Amino acid sequence: MRSRPSPPASARAPPPASPAPGCSCAASRPCTASSASSPGAASPPPSLALDLSLVWLPGAAVWLLVYRGDLVLGGFGGLAAVLTAGHFHAAGFGALVMVGLLGRGLGDAPDWTRPVYRLVAVVLILAFPLLAVGIGAGARPIELAGAGLYVLGLPLLAGLQLVAAARLRDGPAWARVLLALSAGSLLLSTTLAGMYAAQGFYGAAVRILTMLRAHGLVNALGFLGLGLLAWGGLQAPRRD
Repeated sequence: MRSRPSPPASARAPPPASPAPGCSCAASRPCTASSASSPGAASPPPSLALDLSLVWLPGAAVWLLVYRGDLVLGGFGGLAAVLTAGHFHAAGFGALVMVGLLGRGLGDAPDWTRPVYRLVAVVLILAFPLLAVGIGAGARPIELAGAGLYVLGLPLLAGLQLVAAARLRDGPAWARVLLALSAGSLLLSTTLAGMYAAQGFYGAAVRILTMLRAHGLVNALGFLGLGLLAWGGLQAPRRD
């Protein structure tokens, strides 16, 4: 009695799984529904913010050279040069570093934080170029547009930092407290910056000495200093 021949391998193999809707991965990379909905797929990933932050450091170095050499560049020198260097460090470099670290630290935060984070990332990536061009070219509307983006994006960044501080319960308590204090410092410094940028419409509400002592120190030591210490202690996981 002859046994029935076995069906060919192609007939026994199950049909290939259909890719997740909206997913267009390469054949050499397995495609899943989660990869199609990755937060970085539709928004600037945290690594992009960290990479772009480095663009502003050479500019900061140039303005420090102008200040130390008692030079004039584009009509700016002396106090204006060192203030420009400080803004390249804090508003350009530092703010984007904090955006990148926040994106890596949000982790399993609620879904509503994802579109807010995308907005914050885009707004703060665009804010400093507009502000710098507006001041350098003497174009007040462009300068105000850049300042307006900061007034929009920085409070949202502070709010997301508070969300991260509340949710990262596995991290040390001191680091979560520092992250919350960093957020509070950011809200204070942003309020002063917004008042100073718009003072041409209602008079000199904030003196330059107040900006130097409050806005500058609060940004450098509070927002950035405490924030970097906090993320170092939390050792936030990568999100992108």
